[in-house]
Amino acid sequence: MIKVVHVAAKPVANFNFTNGCYSQPFQFSNNSTIAAGNITNWYWNFGDGNTSGLRDPVHSYSASGTYSVKLVATSEFNCVSDTITMIIVAGAKPVVNFVVPAICLLDATATFTNSTTVADTSTLSYLWNFDDPNATAANPNTSTLINPTHLYSAAAVYNVKLVTSSYLGCVDSIVKPFTVNGAVPRSNFIVSNPATLCSNMDVEIKDSSYVDFGNITKLEIFWGDGNSTIDNNPGQMPNGSFYTHRYANFGTPAFKTFTIQMHAYSGIVCVDVRSKTITVNASPEILFNPIPDICNESIPVNITASEIWGLTGTGTYSGLGITNPALGTFNPSLVTPGNYPITYSFITNFGCRADSIRLITVNPTPQASFTKAHGCLPNAGIQFTSTSTVSGGNVNALNHLWNFGDPLAGPGNPNTSNAINPLHVYHSLNTFDVQLQTTSSKGCVHDTIIKLYPDIDIFPQPDANFKIDSLKPICSGSPVYFINQSTGGGQAITQYNWNFGDAATSSALNPNHIYSTHGNYPVSLWLQNAKGCISDTAVINTIVHSIPKANFSFDSTCFGKPVQFDDRSTNGLGTISVWNWNLGNSNTSILQNPITTYSSYQPYTVSLKVTTSNGCVSAPVSKTFSIQKVNVFAGRDTSIAKGQPLQLQAAGASTYTWTPATGLNNNVIYNPIAVLYNNSQTYYLKGLTTEGCLGFDTINIKVFNRADVYVPNAFTPNGDGLNDFLQPICIGIKQLIYFRIYDRWGNIVFSARNEFDKWDARLNGVIVPAGNFVWLAEAITFDGRLIQRKGSVIVIR
Repeated sequence: MIKVVHVAAKPVANFNFTNGCYSQPFQFSNNSTIAAGNITNWYWNFGDGNTSGLRDPVHSYSASGTYSVKLVATSEFNCVSDTITMIIVAGAKPVVNFVVPAICLLDATATFTNSTTVADTSTLSYLWNFDDPNATAANPNTSTLINPTHLYSAAAVYNVKLVTSSYLGCVDSIVKPFTVNGAVPRSNFIVSNPATLCSNMDVEIKDSSYVDFGNITKLEIFWGDGNSTIDNNPGQMPNGSFYTHRYANFGTPAFKTFTIQMHAYSGIVCVDVRSKTITVNASPEILFNPIPDICNESIPVNITASEIWGLTGTGTYSGLGITNPALGTFNPSLVTPGNYPITYSFITNFGCRADSIRLITVNPTPQASFTKAHGCLPNAGIQFTSTSTVSGGNVNALNHLWNFGDPLAGPGNPNTSNAINPLHVYHSLNTFDVQLQTTSSKGCVHDTIIKLYPDIDIFPQPDANFKIDSLKPICSGSPVYFINQSTGGGQAITQYNWNFGDAATSSALNPNHIYSTHGNYPVSLWLQNAKGCISDTAVINTIVHSIPKANFSFDSTCFGKPVQFDDRSTNGLGTISVWNWNLGNSNTSILQNPITTYSSYQPYTVSLKVTTSNGCVSAPVSKTFSIQKVNVFAGRDTSIAKGQPLQLQAAGASTYTWTPATGLNNNVIYNPIAVLYNNSQTYYLKGLTTEGCLGFDTINIKVFNRADVYVPNAFTPNGDGLNDFLQPICIGIKQLIYFRIYDRWGNIVFSARNEFDKWDARLNGVIVPAGNFVWLAEAITFDGRLIQRKGSVIVIR
């Protein structure tokens, strides 16, 4: 099989362009080719974020620079060319500028200095127009030089134009006015305040030069002391510029003269000169030594300064705190602490002035003050806290000297202290004068005195005292009552602190406390009053007796037999002295071990409560017992076959006696075996309990001549509780093999293998009708014989 596959040609992308100025549109010419088929799509990327799908697009750039232009061509079969990339230059526009010369009519030529720039450093060309209507062929009106010259023949204002072009066609131009000044300048100036010129002040002159046309282009000022000032752009009348100069300061001689000369230019060769002589007076110089610091509370002082050249004139002092400007009297109390400038001014008779400034430091006076806590005797430790202040500082910057005014002070508790916040202990209830003197780091001093008063600052010690309520027994498990007898030293008691010696505490006024165990407990109390004064601790040793534990035992509780109660009560600490019995039969006793007799068969509750010789009473203990008959049981009456062994089973006592002993293998055990051959036998049983109580019972045994299965011949299943069921009576039978009942049609209506199973005259839960039924039985006797029996029974409704 042959298939023809058509392979489409791949386009070849190509284009051309011409570099130019960025402000002009760029025309792109598409030269892409393809060997077969047609190119249908073009994709241009101009390198500045812009694109186009035209075949020959036109694009303008917003800024100069170089850009990578890309083109991709796509054929009608979606074949895509390789990407062609070309670099395009978007030329920068030149920034045109030049400097005009300062010339006058007599100057030979005017030279114009070109200052044009271009961002892409491309080659530039220039075209100048000098705006000269008097231009000639020898002195043309235009030029293509970079920095041309031109000769003007008339003083006038000309508009000079410069046009600049780059090689990429970017063009710009500028026009500047240009003045050809007149040829006759006139130099002149005015000296400010010529009569009061001083060597320590600037000499000021005002320019008043002018020219017959145009402007003064330059001023040269020579001050007469070797210094000069040159201004290449002076201001013009009527607003001439001011110029200042300061001569070297001097104090002698009394004055000096200087000649000031001004040269005024209207061009390069056009100049005029003017000179003036001035007199400069000597200036004073002041000697002002540093001023010592002063405290805010100090008395006024005089400050001194002087003029060192001996010039005649007047000196004065000024500044905050100066009360006498002529003498320099300074009063520190008129200002707040700080640094203050004091100025000494000296003015000579010729008006020359000198000022000198010195700072005077006014140091703050500390303000001594303090607070105090109150104290409590016997050792009233009073904490003093300095609240002293000093402007711009803190209490830690002050030196403190305390005098506690305590005549009882001594070693370990001195009467003076240099601490900021000292503690001093007073031992008596008196009035004391406490003095605090504070000194700043600058030596400024202030002191104060505060009194301590009894019952205001120093308080007596409260007294802790208590007793135990002796009218109540002190027993474990029962409250112990404490009676508070404390006093607060004249102040309200705010806090009681009891410790009962067993880790328990209380803050009550008159507490009570229950001790869980007996023992010896140190009970303590200390207290605090409303001023925070704390008492000594009062201690009483408290003996807590134990609560006795009542208990008892008793002997036999047989009917009509005396019961002995034995006290078994115990006590940890103390002697039991009182017994309170309730014997439960309306009798009570205070004997330790009472005896009583109970005459009824009923439960009795006996309780005992005991008391120690210290009055501690036990909780009552109760025990309940019953006086009951001895229920000796010999067993149920039964029937057996002659010669059949019968197992007897007694209960209700601990020892037994059977009478008579006829047929018994042992008549003094609870479970003898009887083998009888008579028609019937009655046995009498006597039982004795462990408490010694007797009980009696009998058992009747009917003896049949042989082992057999007996069935009644009728029964009445009517639900009256009499003869409602039918069951076999097995005498001497060891195993009942079966017992079956049949209806008249031979259907089994009941079947059993146990002599205790009963028929209720129902078949599958349905009551059978009244009438005759037949029964069959098969059994094995006690001696191993197989017997079979049958009979009939009537169901009576």
